[in-house]
Amino acid sequence: MKQFVRVKYWRRRGVLIDGKPSGGMTNEILLTTEGKHTFSLTPPSNFLPAEQTRTVNHPRWREPLELEFKPKSRKKRR
Repeated sequence: MKQFVRVKYWRRRGVLIDGKPSGGMTNEILLTTEGKHTFSLTPPSNFLPAEQTRTVNHPRWREPLELEFKPKSRKKRR
């Protein structure tokens, strides 16, 4: 059965599911299969967490599983 996921990030980035390109981008509703999956974003690795593993069971596109990645804090230069 089709499952729906939305991966949030402040800018448009490619989404990886189980280490492979999903064919979709952040902030869009993506399709995947039911079960446990690991989500991440395409390089550069300037976001946190590096990956998120979740069990997906969201068969309604109006109510997708939502994950969010945040930008890494930039160190202040002196």
